[in-house]
Amino acid sequence: MFSSKMREEKEKTVVIKGITPSAMTLILDYIYTDIITLTDDNVGEVLQAASLLTILELQDIIKEYLVEALKPSTCLFFRDLGSLYSLENVVVEANKCLKENFEEVSTQSDFCNLEVAELEYLISSDEIMVKDECKVFEAILIWIKHDDENRKKYFFGLFIHVRLQLISLYYLSDKVRTEALVRESSECRDLVEDAFHFHADPNRFKFQSLRRGQEKGAINNFILCYGGLGLILYNPSKEMWIRWNLPSQPDLSYSTPVSFGNGTAFCGSDTGPSTKVTLFDGNDFLPMPPMVKARAKASADCVFGDILIFGGELSSIFTFPSDGHSSGFRSIADDFEIYEPGKKQWKIAGKLPNGPRSEAATVVVKESVYLLGGFQSIEDRGPSHYYSRASKDGSTGLIFIPLRSLQTK
Repeated sequence: MFSSKMREEKEKTVVIKGITPSAMTLILDYIYTDIITLTDDNVGEVLQAASLLTILELQDIIKEYLVEALKPSTCLFFRDLGSLYSLENVVVEANKCLKENFEEVSTQSDFCNLEVAELEYLISSDEIMVKDECKVFEAILIWIKHDDENRKKYFFGLFIHVRLQLISLYYLSDKVRTEALVRESSECRDLVEDAFHFHADPNRFKFQSLRRGQEKGAINNFILCYGGLGLILYNPSKEMWIRWNLPSQPDLSYSTPVSFGNGTAFCGSDTGPSTKVTLFDGNDFLPMPPMVKARAKASADCVFGDILIFGGELSSIFTFPSDGHSSGFRSIADDFEIYEPGKKQWKIAGKLPNGPRSEAATVVVKESVYLLGGFQSIEDRGPSHYYSRASKDGSTGLIFIPLRSLQTK
């Protein structure tokens, strides 16, 4: 400006446009002291000044500040700054903050400035963190009603991304169904009706996937239905069914489930008798120490924090001398194992009093486990009248007490 024969070279006063006096003060102080104080309120105007004056070192400092000071209340503003001044890392981190704090960000005033395409991208994503799907519905209403006259035409296009299967019947009935924007649209009413039908008979519908906040730590108490590769949870507090799709999920066909701690332990696997034990904690399948014997279709229950597993089918391999080939067959186990969490190991704890037993029903009453029914052999799978009780004994650990047989096999 002052060395290339421009007009300003001869003027006594030069007006610098696009930089506020407060920003220029901070920048001049930085030039002479190497110190600058950035805040959420001044970082925008300082970045604009540093960009116009091409002070690259200061731009790097501002970029660091924008990433470190990210929070739900500023992530949208900081993201806009990052986009305007091509600060790619700031944009990436701001988007991450937005998704991880979607519920809180949706209540900020800047949220209403989002373009419809960007809002649709967010609410259609599995990556936004929401503990309850109703927050997505509420976020749409906030955005629409900020400019109701011009935005209500976008409502259906946004509403189709709300995962109504994940919303409780109470909220569907009292909030979603009665919302004027829903009632005015036959397409929206049809979606709500489908959600009611889903809650009545979930097996008729393709399950909607969970979002991040719903997937981890969202369910503490649940009813677990399983079979083969299927695993479905029912959350009583939200009155909703959820199909669990995990890449690590094992086939549960031959395993024996037992409530253990805050989860369900599955003893066995899909390949017949197995020592494998996995714990489903409501979030994932976690490995547990293996059993002593490979079992299938055993009976199990939990008493005083210990897992007891009774009988079950065993695999045996025999070699026939005539042709030298090996052949496998299954027999019924006549013993039981106990898992002690403190020692993190299984041990054979004793024999069953009535001989081999497979697929018996179990129930715990106080400190006793009752075994009802079951099979004694692979060949004879007829009903059984056996009825036993296993109880805690201070000296020997477990004793079996013979009881009167069931009246009906």
